[in-house]
Amino acid sequence: MQKFTLVSVLLFLTLSATAQQYPFYTQWIFNPYTINPSMVAAGRRTEANVSYRQQWTGIKDGPRTMQFDIQHPIDPRMAIGLTVYNDRTVLLSATSAMLTFGYKVPIATNHSIGFGISAGIYSNRIRQEEISNVDSNDPAILNSTNNNFAFNGQFGVNYSFKNLTLGFSMLQLVDHQTLSEDNFQKVTFSQLKNKIAFATYRFNLVPDTWALQPSFTYRFNENNLNLYEAGAFVSYKNILDVGGGYRQYFGGNAMLRVHIKDIEIGFAYDFPTPNMQVSTGGSNEVQLKWRFGKFVDPVSRKTKKESSTIKQDAVTQAPVVPPPVEEKKEDDTADTKKTDAAAIPETAAAEPTTPERKPAWQDHMEVDDKLPGNYYYLIVGTFKKQSNANKLVRNLAEDGMEAEVKKVDDYYYVHISKYKTKVITLDRVMEIRHQTPYADAWYKRLE
Repeated sequence: MQKFTLVSVLLFLTLSATAQQYPFYTQWIFNPYTINPSMVAAGRRTEANVSYRQQWTGIKDGPRTMQFDIQHPIDPRMAIGLTVYNDRTVLLSATSAMLTFGYKVPIATNHSIGFGISAGIYSNRIRQEEISNVDSNDPAILNSTNNNFAFNGQFGVNYSFKNLTLGFSMLQLVDHQTLSEDNFQKVTFSQLKNKIAFATYRFNLVPDTWALQPSFTYRFNENNLNLYEAGAFVSYKNILDVGGGYRQYFGGNAMLRVHIKDIEIGFAYDFPTPNMQVSTGGSNEVQLKWRFGKFVDPVSRKTKKESSTIKQDAVTQAPVVPPPVEEKKEDDTADTKKTDAAAIPETAAAEPTTPERKPAWQDHMEVDDKLPGNYYYLIVGTFKKQSNANKLVRNLAEDGMEAEVKKVDDYYYVHISKYKTKVITLDRVMEIRHQTPYADAWYKRLE
């Protein structure tokens, strides 16, 4: 009984510490997928993230959280993700693995709504190796070892308009069993009580140089410990990010992040929790991000005018019909013509041949400035950073292809200069894709 009481006390402390631990990272703004499954692959490029957080460094065996996730955009609308994390607090080790599916729906120009759902398993385990003089046959210990898996799910939604993003997520759709003093499986928490709402907006103070991005989150906790967090960071040329914030009941924090090509390294420090009877110490957090693969074009919604123009042009385009071939007439002078032709040198007798017609994509498109509307541009690359767009332009120049960069909103579009037009057909797009190296080329109206 004495051993059981000791274990019970330690577990109570463990559960108390777990309930107090803030469930998401200080640097969530750089990986919003950690708090909202609908934000999977929000950067429109495949990325892998590794995070490590040590909370309350002044307390021995303070909470430690490690997480790995990988996110992949399938196309402008769909994305998938995988998250694996382990949270260790005193004697309790919690592990979770979840798969995510995200889908984005354009509702108007520059407006979109994203949905995401995650499902996986959750496991609690008592770290028996940290307990001395404990009977391994204790029913409580045995029960916690044999019945510690549960199903878990999450759901999130977000709304995006240009540089504004609003999100809401429910991080516990299913009641998962946690450990209790009685049998480690009877305590349950009410579902749908762990919810997070967030808002963020990016101000481009000096284009391509300085940007400011504030953020705000509000957490609805299952233990009615609702709290808010506000923060902001300043970005310089997408090379260096410096910021900080304040978390209710926990105190302030500071962040520093460095971008090295496709790799980002971030560090955050949470200052010691104020108004505590004991010194908890600060919290350290390290995050590593690696982006790779191609950018996926942002989701867009075609207007009725654009769709009808393409359909009409595709229908009215006349097929290319080869010229008729005249039949040879046989008459009495045929032998005479053959004799005369034989007397003429071969070079002179050869009839002039019509030069082979070049494909349409090799010709300069004739642009009629009198036509209404904006131009269509043949896009061969879309980038968030201007340096990457300029690099593609240089590569195309080495291949003898003249390209230009056009910025619209926050994206840099690389287009082939001579393919600018005001009227485009589906046949022309397919011809360019099949007869040029640009199999992924597409036309976009840029205002």
